Amino acid sequence: SGSLVDDESSFAELPDADQRQIITCWIDSRDYGLGYFLLNGAMGSFFNDQTVIVRDQRSVQYIDQAQELNQYPLDQASTVLKKKMTILNFFEKSLIEQAMSQMSLTTVISPSPDGYFHHLYRYTRTRHAMIFWMTNGTLQVNFFADHTKIFVWPDLRVTFIDKHRKHRTYHLANLKHALVLRRLEYLQSHMLLLPRTFV
Repeated sequence: SGSLVDDESSFAELPDADQRQIITCWIDSRDYGLGYFLLNGAMGSFFNDQTVIVRDQRSVQYIDQAQELNQYPLDQASTVLKKKMTILNFFEKSLIEQAMSQMSLTTVISPSPDGYFHHLYRYTRTRHAMIFWMTNGTLQVNFFADHTKIFVWPDLRVTFIDKHRKHRTYHLANLKHALVLRRLEYLQSHMLLLPRTFV
């Protein structure tokens, strides 16, 4: 059900900048995990052992398997986390070779007041899409075939980026656009593929 014509009553503004911590570019490695750039330019990696590194220009945040946060100056991290920083640098080289995504959502995002960068918490690859879930509750789906993307924000607004890279944000409760609804149905049908510890 739904219409291919937008109903203006369902339109919404984009969430505040501090909520828009999304993945703009990523690389998936069976050997190491997933490396990615965030919208603010920070670099992250979700390793196969379920640990996470997020690095900006000054520091590195390392989240261990118990979800404990450890923060290091950039130079110190290269020693303390030598192997994982080497993998992170490998991911970064590969990502720089890709064209950075042009999604028209660009903004400068600062850490939260306690200095914590929201990051990728879990992800899964399906036949048709990559599904990402961020630590702030944002769901992101990148579809392979037409390069469309959908974001479900923590406040239940939904942003859809079409194949022409134009974006529109909706109130979920009033959403009637058929294509966007189908994308959301796809997301819902694949949620159980995310690791059980994540749900």
